[in-house]
Amino acid sequence: ANTKVLEPSGHCCYTGYHSSFSMTTSFGPSIATTAWASVAPNSLQILSHEVGEWLDDPFYTNAAPSWINPISHACNGSQLEVGDPVTNYQFAVNGTMLQDLMFLQWFSRATPSTAINGQYDLMGNFNAPSAPC
Repeated sequence: ANTKVLEPSGHCCYTGYHSSFSMTTSFGPSIATTAWASVAPNSLQILSHEVGEWLDDPFYTNAAPSWINPISHACNGSQLEVGDPVTNYQFAVNGTMLQDLMFLQWFSRATPSTAINGQYDLMGNFNAPSAPC
């Protein structure tokens, strides 16, 4: 998905994206995947968000039950967007900021979570699965 931020002017810009696209190579038709993001010194938050989503859904086709975003409280559709629910949750590793990511169990509403330590996200910020919308 897109990672968006509001500029002080109120305009929105994309700072990261992951997607797939069709292309023709010398071997014939194929599908390519891509992820890009802006980075800042000591901050890979946006990059870790997009790479996490790209790894879990490289072709943007992995469906999940519809879920409510815990930050915006809006229905965020039914894609496996592991960075979107935790966009505002960061952590540091050796002075570099990264973003928290959700586990599949949050999207699938597994209770209890079968992920590591029974967590629903990498950093253990959430203790319940997604809410349906």
